[in-house]
Amino acid sequence: TMAQTQQTDMHFPEVLEIDLPIFEGPFDLLLELIEEHEVDIFDIPISLITNEYLEYIEKLESLNLELGAEWLQMAARLTYIKSRMLLPATSDDDEDEPDPREKLAWQLVQHKKYQLILDKMDKLPRLGRDVFATAGREDDFRKQTGPPDIEGANIGALHEAVVSMLESEEQGQQE
Repeated sequence: TMAQTQQTDMHFPEVLEIDLPIFEGPFDLLLELIEEHEVDIFDIPISLITNEYLEYIEKLESLNLELGAEWLQMAARLTYIKSRMLLPATSDDDEDEPDPREKLAWQLVQHKKYQLILDKMDKLPRLGRDVFATAGREDDFRKQTGPPDIEGANIGALHEAVVSMLESEEQGQQE
């Protein structure tokens, strides 16, 4: 009873709950933010997306999770694009320059295509997950019997081969 009393007096810390979606890379997070806000991928509201991306990075850093260089590189890239979008055009030459979001949008579209292809491939049957190979029984059979005689093959020979195989399997199980 003393052990029971000690167990009830012990205070267990509350479980730390973290509601933080996991993304495989910065492009996954950007696509999620774009889909969440239902915006056109070719007309990204860069200020909003950049702010939310940086908030996510701060959450990861506050949890002492290591960030890969690609995450920080994307943060720098988004900040650069945001600063370019905020600056007014100073001359006619600036009007000829492409929108700084174009390359990012193209990369996001390519990433989305690869994601869709990978999703389709993941649904295909996979050896060891959905389909299982048998242990090389065919090789053992060929070693014992040699190659099949195709010239003399007929339905009777097929029947004899099946019966012989079943008998040898039954003998193997009895041993």
